[in-house]
Amino acid sequence: MTEISNGTEQRIDDKSFIYADGSWFQIFGEPPIATVEQCLEYKKLVSLINENPLGSIFDSANYALGRLIESSNCPIDVLSELTELNVNYKVNTSLAGAPNITMELLNKLVSNAEYRWEWRALSWAYKKKLNSNDELVNILKDNKVTIDSSPQLVLSIGTDLAETLYQELAIDELITFYFYEDPGEGDHFGPEGFDFEFTAAEYLLAPFCDPLPEWIDGEQDDDDNWELEIDPDLIRENLDRNGYSYADLGDSTKETITDALIETVTHPMLGGFKISQHLLSLILLHPSTSDSLREKIKALKEPNIRIPD
Repeated sequence: MTEISNGTEQRIDDKSFIYADGSWFQIFGEPPIATVEQCLEYKKLVSLINENPLGSIFDSANYALGRLIESSNCPIDVLSELTELNVNYKVNTSLAGAPNITMELLNKLVSNAEYRWEWRALSWAYKKKLNSNDELVNILKDNKVTIDSSPQLVLSIGTDLAETLYQELAIDELITFYFYEDPGEGDHFGPEGFDFEFTAAEYLLAPFCDPLPEWIDGEQDDDDNWELEIDPDLIRENLDRNGYSYADLGDSTKETITDALIETVTHPMLGGFKISQHLLSLILLHPSTSDSLREKIKALKEPNIRIPD
């Protein structure tokens, strides 16, 4: 009988499988969903991944392990052990999306996350766990909203709040922006001078770029570097179209938003990725922020909040 080598793949109908230490694991194809027994054999795939750090075996083994992780049958002990192992970013991304993942494990995954795929998956996972609600963005129109928790509010409005603050601060010439094209990892855009470049906060907060936000003009020079130009009229048109404004918010609404950001500075993801700190830095710089709110933010003495000169 011919011995089967670890990493051997075979295809049966519309399904593909990979062999690891005496077991076949499904890579692609329709369910059945992985069983508890299959999930408990996860270490065989981890060994195969570690023994083949590059190439098709590595990719296939990661897909197969992801299928186990994303099964509703996967025991929490398996998810916990894989989180502690910190195998690689692909496995961590699958863990963030696992139906049985707990908040405790998500918090541990944050400390392991180094790549945009992990950041995005964790953002989605926290939004699901904390009931992120698109309706909460109406707070930026000074409308009353029902808030379950501070993390829920920040996760729901963070990107829109950042873009609104960027635009209003740009009109007042209080910030300038950088932009780098990166076809492999995604383009980079944000305010200069905030230690924002190439961070999780940048990836999760930066507005949609195609290649630039619609409210910024820019052109490439002969070296393919981007020269950005702030057009206040273009920004005002965009703000009017969205209907969002930080400057026009009432004092109580500004306080609600600021308090939520302050509370989430210690949140594993929102504080760990420095999302709340970045938004608080922008609020500190905004001319319509009251002195009392400024003092409340400064009193945190949080080193990752940028204090204006």
